[in-house]
Amino acid sequence: MTDAFDLNYLFINQLAFTFNKYISSSSSNIPKSSISNTAKQCLDYMKQYEIIHPIAETLIDYLSKEDRLQSDYSTQWIESTRLMNNSYLEQAREEIKQVLETSMQSLHTNKAEKLFSKIRRAIAITIVQTSYEVGLSLLNNYVAVVDISTQPKTKEQLVSNKTISRKYETKTNVTSNSFKTLDQIYSKALNYYQKNELLFGQYDNETRYFWAIKLFNLSLLFKQFKLCEFYDQFIGFFLIEKEPLNFLVDDLQMLLSNLLVIFGITTIFLKPFNELTLMKLDKDDALIDLFTDVPESLEFQLYNSVMIPLAKCQFKQVIVQLQNETFVAELAAQLEYNLPVPLEIQWH
Repeated sequence: MTDAFDLNYLFINQLAFTFNKYISSSSSNIPKSSISNTAKQCLDYMKQYEIIHPIAETLIDYLSKEDRLQSDYSTQWIESTRLMNNSYLEQAREEIKQVLETSMQSLHTNKAEKLFSKIRRAIAITIVQTSYEVGLSLLNNYVAVVDISTQPKTKEQLVSNKTISRKYETKTNVTSNSFKTLDQIYSKALNYYQKNELLFGQYDNETRYFWAIKLFNLSLLFKQFKLCEFYDQFIGFFLIEKEPLNFLVDDLQMLLSNLLVIFGITTIFLKPFNELTLMKLDKDDALIDLFTDVPESLEFQLYNSVMIPLAKCQFKQVIVQLQNETFVAELAAQLEYNLPVPLEIQWH
């Protein structure tokens, strides 16, 4: 993994979740092509980032039975890559251990940056492996050996601090059922950004990590059923500031799709039906274009088959869509981990 900003390895975990929901669904109407495509995309990401998720063998077994397995995906590939991942983690642990045992003072900036580059790769491995405690331990040990200023005086010091990057890595490794820890991480990142805003560049990595934290926090608001807060922040990010929208389109397409669907659901809860077309809200049609850009996407189905019919009081059409097992199963598979309650409870 290079120092270039790239968080798409996170979608290995989402695709693994989606695949599991598909194959465990009671609906028999889910197209096999959707399941196969999800499995293949998940393996493609594993291949790209050279990190193996625990579901890899299951994906290969499924694709093999469906006669969709590519020749370069095999159990041998899984075993060799997993061995490489575990070896890398062991090297990272040993390197930090040596620094902790031998250094009487904080690491020099250049050495700290090289070490953090290794830690970032190790953290990506632990996230995909779902070994979150290992990732948090690596981060905590890294913090113990570097000199970090809460108020850097120069842009170079801000970049070398990696404060926002570390907050992001911590946030993605926390899996506690309590939202308190995640809220604290978000508050600390926000406070650090506000104190040092003049040092942040528009497109530098620390700024991108900051937006990533804010956007993933949007999902967290929805999961806590803080619908009004989610709605207001979404509008602020995408229709007023607009920087986050450009960031999502360029760097986190899958998260964009999730947030659009969540926003659609939130708008149905909060707004009169005649506002569900979003035309009054979005005078430039930028948001509507995102909903309708990909006809096979979940956000397109939600907008055209639920929101627009509700706006026109075509309630029978809405009922038909919400009773469509394929639609509900896809909604659950792609989004349920972001929902306050399981989707089956909501519709039945």
